Amino acid sequence: MTDALSRAIIVAAWAHDGQYRKGTHVPYATHPFSVMLLIHESGGDEITKIAGLLHDVLEDVPSDRYSRANMMIEFGPEVVETVEGVTHNMHEPNWLRRNQQYIDHLAHVSERSLIVSAADKLHNISAMLGDHERIGDALWERFVADKSAQQWWYRGVYEALNQRISEHDLVRRLEREVLRFEML
Repeated sequence: MTDALSRAIIVAAWAHDGQYRKGTHVPYATHPFSVMLLIHESGGDEITKIAGLLHDVLEDVPSDRYSRANMMIEFGPEVVETVEGVTHNMHEPNWLRRNQQYIDHLAHVSERSLIVSAADKLHNISAMLGDHERIGDALWERFVADKSAQQWWYRGVYEALNQRISEHDLVRRLEREVLRFEML
């Protein structure tokens, strides 16, 4: 493991300290670690793995705790560009518009950002499917959007990714999970 990847693991754990997965007692840091592992398993390069670890930092961590400038200094412009490619526009308060903007944005981002997005959504949907097996439709109470909106969201991201990197292993795996998710 390189020094940069080790630092990114520490930053991700520290930045998300005290945060939990929606509706659970599972530390949030398990998510970026899982995203990084999915990227690693699919042959992703170091920049993509680091971006996978940091993919939610600009969106979910206050900038006075860890900012874009911090990320630029520690990890460089390629990591920042990759992370920004998967960062939601949090200035848009409407869930549907914000998520449509994200889907539309995928047409213009780097391949690294697409890979991070695929790993992120694959881990999220897999976790949701597992939680649904345990708690059923109570799962939807965790989210702003209902089941049909969540199904729209994951289908839309999958289709945008499929248009750009259709042969990537993570996209093929995401396709299978989206199909299972749509059957709920």
